Amino acid sequence: MYYTAYAPPAPRYAAVGVAPGPGYVWTSGYWNRAGGNWGWVEGRWQRPPHRHAVWVAPEWRREGRGYRFHRGYWR
Repeated sequence: MYYTAYAPPAPRYAAVGVAPGPGYVWTSGYWNRAGGNWGWVEGRWQRPPHRHAVWVAPEWRREGRGYRFHRGYWR
């Protein structure tokens, strides 16, 4: 997990488009912090690891005096 004293920029929004095939799920983009800079990681279409899997999006959560990054995962 990553930790920073600064809040990430506002999320970017764009048209998602059509899934490349049946069963694909859109996994949204997120801000990554590396080398002291914010960089946007684009969202993408993915196939779930099993039939009833649900995507839990990555997020930055306010914790103490800063923000901690929690990676996205399949539940």
